Amino acid sequence: MDDKLSTYVKVSQPIHYIIVFGERGAMGLPMVPPAEFSHPFLRFFGHLPQSLLHFAMGIDFYGHTLENHLLFGYDVTIVYADSFDTFDLHLWDKGDIFIYLLCTEDLSLEARIQKMMDRCATEDSLWMLAETRQVQWHLKGNIVRDEKGLWDWLIERFYRYYVQDTHVSVPMYAKELVSKEYGFSATRPNRLMLNSIAGNWFSHLKLDEKTLDYDGVMACQQCDTFARQQMLLEQLKGFQYVERLVAEQIKEIRDVEDSFHPSLILAMPYNSREIRKIVKDVKIPEYLLARKDIITTLFDYEHTRNYTIGAKIEMKEPEEVLLFGKLLTSYIQPRYSFTDFVAMLHASVRFSPYLRLPTLGNNISMELSFVGKNNMSKLSTGKSVKQVIEKIGRKLVDLSLLEELASAIDDRGSQIVALSDLPVEWMMFDGVPLAFTHDVCRLPELPLTSMLAQYMESRFAMNYFIPRDILKKTLVVFGCEEEAFKKEQINVIELQKVLGFTIRTCLSVKEFEDAVKEVQPDLLIVDTHGGIDDATRHTYLVFGDEKLDGDYVVKHQIAAKLVFLSACCTFPTFNTVSTIANAFFEAGAYSVTTSYLPIPIPDSTILYIRLLNMLNVAVKNGVHCNWLSFVSHIMRTSYVQEPIWQSKDPLTDQDRNFLTLTAANLMIYRKRKEIYKNIIKGEFAKRRRANYENILPNYLLYSTLGRADLIRFESYAEKNSIINQLNIDNRLNNERE
Repeated sequence: MDDKLSTYVKVSQPIHYIIVFGERGAMGLPMVPPAEFSHPFLRFFGHLPQSLLHFAMGIDFYGHTLENHLLFGYDVTIVYADSFDTFDLHLWDKGDIFIYLLCTEDLSLEARIQKMMDRCATEDSLWMLAETRQVQWHLKGNIVRDEKGLWDWLIERFYRYYVQDTHVSVPMYAKELVSKEYGFSATRPNRLMLNSIAGNWFSHLKLDEKTLDYDGVMACQQCDTFARQQMLLEQLKGFQYVERLVAEQIKEIRDVEDSFHPSLILAMPYNSREIRKIVKDVKIPEYLLARKDIITTLFDYEHTRNYTIGAKIEMKEPEEVLLFGKLLTSYIQPRYSFTDFVAMLHASVRFSPYLRLPTLGNNISMELSFVGKNNMSKLSTGKSVKQVIEKIGRKLVDLSLLEELASAIDDRGSQIVALSDLPVEWMMFDGVPLAFTHDVCRLPELPLTSMLAQYMESRFAMNYFIPRDILKKTLVVFGCEEEAFKKEQINVIELQKVLGFTIRTCLSVKEFEDAVKEVQPDLLIVDTHGGIDDATRHTYLVFGDEKLDGDYVVKHQIAAKLVFLSACCTFPTFNTVSTIANAFFEAGAYSVTTSYLPIPIPDSTILYIRLLNMLNVAVKNGVHCNWLSFVSHIMRTSYVQEPIWQSKDPLTDQDRNFLTLTAANLMIYRKRKEIYKNIIKGEFAKRRRANYENILPNYLLYSTLGRADLIRFESYAEKNSIINQLNIDNRLNNERE
């Protein structure tokens, strides 16, 4: 291989970031991250490049990512003390770039860390230690103790592999792009990401204490306003500017608008009533034993509109004020630092903007109780369900969003990745549910560490392409032989003869486990009853007379890459602790489509029959970029088509033309809101003698969990030359040696 090609390959390599922790922190409260995640080194992410090519190219690297719909992100691995002795570089080429961030001050681990260094340190590896860490290490040339040393090392590595005709971008200090320094912590990821896009690597400034104190004082004085969201709004405009700038440079954009733009990362924290029950049972430090009521009340907090704590705790003595401050530092602030850190990792995959909204609590719990287990049966008609969902959706927006920021989200043509346990899909913008105008996937917030696990798993999802023969790798499981199920499943059995997927009837948990492990499907569809256990507040699936809970799924590693649960209440949004949907993730799934509420058997069966039929088309025509686009399209078109199933009148040519044109237009983000508003009282509804106000909004009863926006169709990638580009990069990697 010639020198220039060798150099190109070297510069294009990712940088592997290895976070080295000490002993694993205790897993106490699900809303408080382990203490090790408060280490200041973790704040570097967003300020560091993903690869030497990213370091060199800046805005051009960003443009290449958007144009070719590529997925990169930070390559992060976490190593704890219990895996020091077994950790090695077998997953990567030893010629790659490695940066180890030593995030432990435990001196008893020095000898074991040195052994790992001796085994894993290479010419292109760097170990970063805290300045205060006084210890003599080997490999002095690859050890730095401050940020300057890290940058000096990166620059030296870049110029070692630099050739004269390599194009290096001049950083873009355009007024519209440079992000102002704010004291509000939720703005930090966006500031770093915008600088990362532009290649402004040395623009990182540490905010002084006066700036931070001023921001805190002003936030408290303006607690009833959305003043801090003005900062987030300005940053979102910065992302829009650079996206538009890059789009203007591309001769031919092959994506539709919401596939071209990076997904919006939207965090919407929630303190459910269950948290109070959890806190009561958790072992707490001795200094809190005398005032356990404070910590119980504290975790019942909700944010004001301006992100200040709204907890009402009676504090009569100065000592109690100090205790409250200590609680905030120990239990509350780490939650948001961790959320911002994880959001930065998720945002790095395609340089996404990030919005963290105020934490909700009792201010939304009353509305959510109407979709809780005790009240579900009262929602007897489509109209009542629709009214309750829309009321919750309006309240979510009113409590959480500045009007201008709500409009900016509504107008943003991108998919949305929500970090939340709330039904974000129900948010109402201009009278239309978010799930109708946008493709939304969701990462459950609690336990907090699950959001980090989702990022780690997403690296595998990035390398998976939905194959053209996915239907041959699809397993549909019938878990119930009740007549109502069997009546609807006749159509599924007939469809199997045409499409060739596999069907298994499983009337015990063991039969289900055996079927999944025998077939090893890429796509698993489960058609059965689901429910909520009153005692444990866990959700489950039913197979015959047996219940499958999440613990069994995790223990026996039952999963597929894509899971679709056609069952009731597998992820309710009120008063649950653990869900069967989350368990499939822990067992290795990349995406799980689950249900918020009870779903009618006929409707749910029709939905997954449509999914199978349309999947047969999608794997051939390359229209859908990713799994999220596909599933969301199936959901919203099902709502449009609902009058067909509600009426016995024959379908006319006029109806068919309407449905075909509408389905095509629903692929275009800018047309969805108009379609929604027009169909409710439109000609199609009148011809079918249907009232959309009374139709059950099935598309709002489901939620797609996981980074479904990163799971791409093979047919789409080939059509848009994505796989060709990947194959070129892989060939170059293989030829390096």
